[in-house]
Amino acid sequence: MIIAENVVKDYTLMKKPGGSFRALDNVSFKLGAGKVLGIIGSNGSGKSTLLKLLAGISPLTSGKIEIKGKASSILELATGFNRALSGRENVYRSLLLRGHSKKKIKGIEDEIVDFSELGEVIHQPVSSYSSGMEARLAFALITASVEEVLLVDELLVVGDEYFQKRSLGRIRELCESGRTVVLVSHAIPYVERLCDRVIWLEKGKIHKEGPAHEVTMDYFARDKEGVMASYPREYGLIDAVETEFCSGTLKVYSTIRRLKMANNFWLQVGVYDAKKAILAGLFNTTWQQLTFPAGEGAVKITLEFPLPAGLEKGLVSVVLGRGSGAIPESVIEDCWGWSDARQVYFLNPDFGSGPGYLKKNMNWKLCLSK
Repeated sequence: MIIAENVVKDYTLMKKPGGSFRALDNVSFKLGAGKVLGIIGSNGSGKSTLLKLLAGISPLTSGKIEIKGKASSILELATGFNRALSGRENVYRSLLLRGHSKKKIKGIEDEIVDFSELGEVIHQPVSSYSSGMEARLAFALITASVEEVLLVDELLVVGDEYFQKRSLGRIRELCESGRTVVLVSHAIPYVERLCDRVIWLEKGKIHKEGPAHEVTMDYFARDKEGVMASYPREYGLIDAVETEFCSGTLKVYSTIRRLKMANNFWLQVGVYDAKKAILAGLFNTTWQQLTFPAGEGAVKITLEFPLPAGLEKGLVSVVLGRGSGAIPESVIEDCWGWSDARQVYFLNPDFGSGPGYLKKNMNWKLCLSK
């Protein structure tokens, strides 16, 4: 459905006559029908530039892009609403401007209004809306009617925590609907969950391309010192971790060094079944209402819990954080993975009803010692 061949994009440097910089350098890939491709990389690596080229918003410098079928893009929540009109009037007007027939508008208008959950406010002028209400209506409108090819820049989440889950669910549904999707995001766990393959861009070039799990895990492990330096590590760090698999039980022995006083530390353990390529278990002390000790200095923590049924041994990651234990209220202090510094962490257990045996609530045992 999508073919990109030797794609190059140069931008002119305004303060340097005749100068330019190369945002994308000979990027090539093919994406089959019904497949989901993730694009990851650090800021400035060329992710959004590539998506704009695919969407036809920005012209190529050289190379070729071919998309078979109609494409929709979700690049931002710029609404273009007429603020003097009501929300419902804006929905109708926006769909007309997008080229939808009156018959099609009638079929999806109520769905958009219902998803936005604005109730009777939908009949009020947009000028009276809060920024969150306007963003919810824009998201519902943009995602209500998409073509067979979908281009998404970031996992757009808007509104409160409840609506954020709904908007992520909508993006997930679109990715699982049989459409051909290109997804650019910094939310690596979701990229791994939603995508078939992933391209990792660095300085405008393809650094690696392959199966989603393989590329995302290598992305986490790209540079142990660099990755660790990207975390604050102001309040605590993980000095050592040992794991023990035996008799259907996993024990995780962690030595935590508390650098500053905090009363909202938490530990999270992820268990990954490499054979089935799924997240098998995700355990967080805050979800189990286990109290992490405040104070400073070293503390040894043993977490013991039964393994998910069918899992004899898996890859393990441990995350030390502060806050509520949920996005976006938490801060990651440090993380630990398995050999070769491969690190993986999963902050949100709500990955939908896909294959696997993820369980949030399991029988924990917590032991502390200095």
